[in-house]
Amino acid sequence: MYDFGEGAARDLVEAARWYTLAAENGEVQAQRNIGIMYQQGQGVALDLTAAIHWLRLASDQGDSEAAARIGGIYLTGGAGVNRDEAEGLRWLGVASGRGNPVALRMLGSVYREGQIVPKNSSEAIRLFRQASDQGDSQAAFNLGYCYYNGEAVQRDYAAAAQYYRIAAEQGYDKAQRSLAFMYSMGIGLRPDLTQAYKWYALAAEGGNQGAPRDLDKIAQRLSIE
Repeated sequence: MYDFGEGAARDLVEAARWYTLAAENGEVQAQRNIGIMYQQGQGVALDLTAAIHWLRLASDQGDSEAAARIGGIYLTGGAGVNRDEAEGLRWLGVASGRGNPVALRMLGSVYREGQIVPKNSSEAIRLFRQASDQGDSQAAFNLGYCYYNGEAVQRDYAAAAQYYRIAAEQGYDKAQRSLAFMYSMGIGLRPDLTQAYKWYALAAEGGNQGAPRDLDKIAQRLSIE
């Protein structure tokens, strides 16, 4: 209620207090939520050690998002927590084993980059696809990018447009801009400046920095045609 301003003025400090009380009584969602607040420094001081404490308790009760967040904290470190890639991968493995889409996508990125583990592009694609199937928009965008550029898969513009559309319809601004570009140039799709304008506009509304410039260019093309 205090967290989202429902029924009362939004007050993150008060939300943190109530989450802590519930978390101390073993409520798993509260444990995850107060852990996130410590991770982000919202309503409480930024404290990754405290974040891990509460997220671990939530994970012990089967919460996959909590496990994924612990993995992300260890992979980056900071705010009193040393970077520990092995521990980060272990927690991402726990979360992905529970089917968490964010963990699946993060692991896919690890295999794609090949800096922490040996590069394995086919495994990255498999994990991105699993995450996308569960609604992770960034994973769908990553698949679109891979198909567009022929990265670890045969170049396939139609498939790229398909995955960009999935992510775009979920509100992912980078995918909206990429889909708009494909409509504007007729790449993998029939050229359609109206659709290009629509998706550039949505990307701009979503805060994409390059989209307003692209939107102006499409507007000029539409006025000429």
